[in-house]
Amino acid sequence: MTVVFTNDARERISIQPNPVPVPHVKPEIWQEEQADIADCAQLRFRHLYFDGVHIGYCHLDIHENIQVTTEETTPLPGFVFLQQGSCSVTSFEDRTTRHYTAGQHTVLKNPYATATTVFKKQHNMQLFLLSFLPERFQQLVQDIGPVTDELANSMFRYQPGPQAWHDSRPITPRMQFLISEISNNHYQGTWNKLYLQSQVLELLTLQCEQLEQTVAAPKRGFRLLPADIKKVELARDILLHDLQNPPSFTMLCKQVGLNEFKLKKGFKQVFHHTVFGYLKDHRLEIARSLLSAGELSVTEVAYETGYTTLQHFSNEFKKKFGVSPARIKQRI
Repeated sequence: MTVVFTNDARERISIQPNPVPVPHVKPEIWQEEQADIADCAQLRFRHLYFDGVHIGYCHLDIHENIQVTTEETTPLPGFVFLQQGSCSVTSFEDRTTRHYTAGQHTVLKNPYATATTVFKKQHNMQLFLLSFLPERFQQLVQDIGPVTDELANSMFRYQPGPQAWHDSRPITPRMQFLISEISNNHYQGTWNKLYLQSQVLELLTLQCEQLEQTVAAPKRGFRLLPADIKKVELARDILLHDLQNPPSFTMLCKQVGLNEFKLKKGFKQVFHHTVFGYLKDHRLEIARSLLSAGELSVTEVAYETGYTTLQHFSNEFKKKFGVSPARIKQRI
């Protein structure tokens, strides 16, 4: 199957093979691919296939606006995490165009085959892709919940699903941590496979849990307008901008233009966490990453992530991860 690239004038500028995974690819081996798309873009793709699961990382440098089209193909249900950049996707199922921005993820029937994907000029666009053979996806998500069951059955039977499945959802700090762990793990052989399986299953569980909650959320009597959701997302960005000096809740409400009730309820609905519970989790995930990197002391990590005392940091870290930050340093 091929991928066709056109420019804003709808002129064909390149045809490339689709990097869609296939079951006979040797498992547990990372494959590296690069492609120059005329003078318009550079693509770097790293991927791995094992046990009906496909993991892919895509980095794109887009030098001018391009449009990508593919042929419709068999389902390969999966999730796309847009870590950096933006794009617009038109699906084969309902021909609806949806716009995605950094920090979001969504469900696609096949992340490697969309009717049209439009990329604007941008540098270092980053995508993480997690997809499954339909039978494997159905097996993994069976009985998680009614929304996920319906999604799996729809994909398995090649049927279109509700629009809500394709809506973007936020990449939580825990999801981002798992993506980083999958990308940077150093296990080999059987240990590599076991480790990847555990990380992929946790990531899939978080996605399905989020899907169940967000699709069902409008039925609970509190609904945010699209403009309100953007304000809630802005509140998240402001909150995480300076971990050492985050704004107070009252100041955060003023900065985004929402009252305290709507921000509190809206943040819980969008991110499934309280405002400062989300901040604390993010701080601790960053702290664990910094400790694992081994370049900073425990005291320096505590300061970098906004803790005023080492004792408070150590207590919170051990409560979340079951081990003290000093023990993390000792393992390096």
